[in-house]
Amino acid sequence: MKKEQIQENGISRRGFLKRTALAGAAICIAPALEKVTAAEKAITGKSSVSAATIPAGMAAVRAQRTLSSGKAAFTISAMGFGCMGLNHHRSQSPDEKTCIRLIHEAIERGVTLFDTAESYGYHKNEKLVGEALKGYTDRVFVSSKFGHKFVNGVQVKTEEDSTPTNIRRVCENSLRNLGVETLGIFYQHRVDPATPIEVVAETCGELIREGKILHWGMCEVNAETIRRAHKVCPVTAIQSEYHFMH
Repeated sequence: MKKEQIQENGISRRGFLKRTALAGAAICIAPALEKVTAAEKAITGKSSVSAATIPAGMAAVRAQRTLSSGKAAFTISAMGFGCMGLNHHRSQSPDEKTCIRLIHEAIERGVTLFDTAESYGYHKNEKLVGEALKGYTDRVFVSSKFGHKFVNGVQVKTEEDSTPTNIRRVCENSLRNLGVETLGIFYQHRVDPATPIEVVAETCGELIREGKILHWGMCEVNAETIRRAHKVCPVTAIQSEYHFMH
């Protein structure tokens, strides 16, 4: 959200950050407790934490923010929901029923953007999110990602693939897995040294014109790469590794 927009809504910068932090903390409480429960039960065979201890009145996410500007502008909830950790790459994971309930809780509390990727369990995470969002797709947006190379469902760690053919393949798979007609944001997960970023941007621009994605973004890129891409097709969002504790 831009400074002017924050002021128009009567929210100071400090207030905006405070609300966002509180909202994030509230949403994180539930999955944190669920994972404590799962880990404790796996070790001891029982758990001292139950679903009933999860606060029923967690704070709502009321603040909104607009990413980018002009044609690339995208207004969403100030706090999004990163879905990777629900069932991929984060040690103990809640069961599917709990994961779906957490996503529904987030929606009811005002979250409007859910983030996933092809590479999170090779479609496994996308399919979970798609199942959870049945009946809610008119209220939220989903972002997914392309760019990693897979052979027979196994990621090739030494190569990336952002060729137009692969971008389109991933897009179609993501739309099908998620049960949506359009992706809110389609990110390049990692830069592909073998494919010029201008080619990537042009392909994403075509997908926007075809109505398959609303916007596109990139992950872990430098300023020069962003400038080159933005000249071809305006970039809406950049994902970079960040942690509130840093």
